[in-house]
Formats: sequence, structure tokens, C-alpha cells
Amino acid sequence: MAGAAEAFATKEAATKLVAGHSYAILIDSETSSSVANIGLAGSASARFDNVSVTVGNSGGGGGGNGGANSLTDSRLTTLMQSSLIGPAILKKGKRIFVKAKCPAKVGRACRVTVQGLLKKGKPATTKRTAKIAKGKTKQLVLKVKPKLKGKVAKKKSLLFKESVKAGPAKATVYKRLKLIKR
Repeated sequence: MAGAAEAFATKEAATKLVAGHSYAILIDSETSSSVANIGLAGSASARFDNVSVTVGNSGGGGGGNGGANSLTDSRLTTLMQSSLIGPAILKKGKRIFVKAKCPAKVGRACRVTVQGLLKKGKPATTKRTAKIAKGKTKQLVLKVKPKLKGKVAKKKSLLFKESVKAGPAKATVYKRLKLIKR
């Protein structure tokens, strides 16, 4: 009977999990028997008790799984949906002032890069990067590209691309803001 207890000892295996995916556990077992033990028309069955799965934080990057305190790319993207605040202000047709916020729920400072776009893939301004403390707001000044001053001046709103990095997590969001001319 000692050999039987050893056969059911704890078995461990590690794999990388991705949030939103479904997984199945496959238990592979091997049995042997002689015809004398179960008879010619007999059958055998096996049941497995106490099978468990433990998911933990391996301290990995921001894209996959993690513990309650880790920040994932998708969580950061969700938090950043409301990070550009209020309207953008166009002053003298040359500079655009926009406020960016690092949500307190991020739990650390954010490195934020903002750029004004006429449409996705068509930049209208220079990029500006700033480090913003968690829960704080900073005003960023973007220079309008000289060739596009006329087009930007005619716009009622402008699309902004915001790339954010907080620890290992990265996110890029697009948001359209009302453009006020002064």
C-alpha cells in the first residue's frame, strides 16, 4: 500500500496564463491489471479527489496575469480612458494646451506622451512627454506643425493620442477633445 500512496503524491506544473482565456486541466493516469483481477466482462473506473489550481503573481510584465496589486496593460487602458481633462486650448494658432491626469488607482507615477492628430496616423502637433504623479494633473503644451496651422484652426475638436507607461504596464488611448481658440 505504500507504493499506492506515492503514486498520488503532489504533482506541480507551471504555465503562463492570459486574462480572458479559458483553460482545461488534463489528468493523465496509467493503470494495469490482469484479466484475472477484473474478469473477462469486468470494468474499472478511477476517480481523482483534491485537484486544485493555484494562480499567483510571478512578478512578470504588465500584459498577462498578476496578483491583486499588479497593474496590467488592459487595466491601465481602462483607467486612462478619462485621463485627458477638459477642452484643449489653441492659443494664437501655434500652441495647444491640454491637461493630462495620472489616475490615483494606477498606484504609481505615469509617464504620459500626448500628441494632437488630424486623424489616426496624421500628426498635427509635436509630441510632449511628462512624468505625472499618481492622482495629479499636468498641463502639456503641444506645438502645431507650421504646415497644418490653417487646418487645425478650422477644427472644432481635435483627436489626441495618449501613450502611458506606469511600471511595466503600457497603454495607448485616443480621445477627441473640444478645441477652444484664444
